Amino acid sequence: MNRKMRRAIARAKPPKPTRHIAKGNMLIAGYRVLRPIEAIIEQLDIDGTIDIIQGMAVYYDGEDTYEVVPALNGLTDWIELSATKIGARINTDPLHELRKCLEFDMPVTEKKLTEVKALLPKLRAFLSRLPADIALSNLTTVQIGSYLNDENGTANNAQA
Repeated sequence: MNRKMRRAIARAKPPKPTRHIAKGNMLIAGYRVLRPIEAIIEQLDIDGTIDIIQGMAVYYDGEDTYEVVPALNGLTDWIELSATKIGARINTDPLHELRKCLEFDMPVTEKKLTEVKALLPKLRAFLSRLPADIALSNLTTVQIGSYLNDENGTANNAQA
């Protein structure tokens, strides 16, 4: 390699790493985000109960089973963080109330269900204008926060 080539290599800038950030809004993904909540509300409307496994409220999605309370925590955190980032105002109190009822084995009243049902169209509208890159970034933030708050997580058990 001659001097000219070495100089050209030294002056060349390294390529920027490519980031694959989703573009657009969460119009279609909004359905997938809210479908579990809608299914839980439908079950409470029809049966007046929710599925319980080992004392935990659960949601079945095909073959997969999810705990409802941590999912509602994560969803409300994600919505609140996303709303803050884009300057929107979303009242997630009905979701918090539903979570409390399910977490502490309290009855879910018709009033609380009605409030959550009234919130769903507002959430759909919010998700339709939420930029996908902000949604994905906030999802990662909420997942990390959830992990750090999890009492079984290794980060919580680490000794300083």
